[in-house]
Amino acid sequence: MRRVVFVVHGSSGNYCDYARYAIDAASAAGVLGTTLVVAPHFRTDPVPSGDPHLTWGSGWREGNVSANTVGARISSFAALDQLAAAARQTYGAGVRLVVVGHSAGGQLVQRYAEGSDAPFAAFVPMNPSSYAYLGGQRWAADGTLQSVTGCSGYNTWKYGLEGLNTYLGEHPGIPQRYAVHRVALLLGGSDTERDADLDSGCEADLQGRNRLERGQRFFDHLDAQLGVRPSGHTLSVVPGVGHDGRSMLASAAARAVLFQ
Repeated sequence: MRRVVFVVHGSSGNYCDYARYAIDAASAAGVLGTTLVVAPHFRTDPVPSGDPHLTWGSGWREGNVSANTVGARISSFAALDQLAAAARQTYGAGVRLVVVGHSAGGQLVQRYAEGSDAPFAAFVPMNPSSYAYLGGQRWAADGTLQSVTGCSGYNTWKYGLEGLNTYLGEHPGIPQRYAVHRVALLLGGSDTERDADLDSGCEADLQGRNRLERGQRFFDHLDAQLGVRPSGHTLSVVPGVGHDGRSMLASAAARAVLFQ
C-alpha cells in the first residue's frame, strides 16, 4: 500500500458517504489499487448503559474526550493518532498518510494540525465553519489586526488558544507545530451562504461572514499569527462549488494533494 487517506465526515456523521467520495476520487486519479481509504465514525449519540463504544457529542470536532461511561475515554485527536500509528505499523514507515475532512470534519482537521505530532504528510481541511486562531486579535473590515470586545469567548478553544482541552494541554508549542505541518486548505468558491449549519456565534462571525471569507482571512493572515509565512501551507479555491463534500473531494485540487 502506497498511501492511506483518512477522510472525516461532517456533522451528520455520514462516514459511509465520505468513504465512497474518497474512493471515487482515488479511482478518478488512477490510484485506487495503491490507496487505502479509512473513514472513521465519530459518534455523537448517547450510547446505551454498558455499551463500550466511543461517543463524543459535538466535541469530537475540537479534540475533546469521549463521553462514554464504559471503557477508556479518549480524545478524538488521540483516536486519529492511534489510527495513524496502526497504519504505520501495518504498512511501514514509507506509507504516505493524509487526513482530510469537510465541513465539521474540516474543523477537526484544521484543529488537529495544531495539536498532533502524528506522521501525516498532509492535513487537508475543506470548508470548515470556523478556525482555531493562533493569536488573540482578529481582522477588522479594513484588514487591520484589532483587539476584540463584546464577545467573551472569541479566543477560547475551539476558536483560539485560551482554555485548551486536555489533549492540547498535553501538546505544547501549538503555533510552532502548526507552522511546520503541510496544511492544504481547500475552499468552495461558491460556499458563501449563511446556512443553518454555519456557526453564527460572535466567535465565528469575527472570523468572517461565510466559510469562503473565513478561510481566506485565516490563510491570508497566517504570517501575522505565526510571525512567518509557513511554506507548507497552501490555499486552493474550487470554482463553482458550494458546501458540497463530494464535489470538493472530486476536485483536481483535492486529488493533487491527497494522492501524491
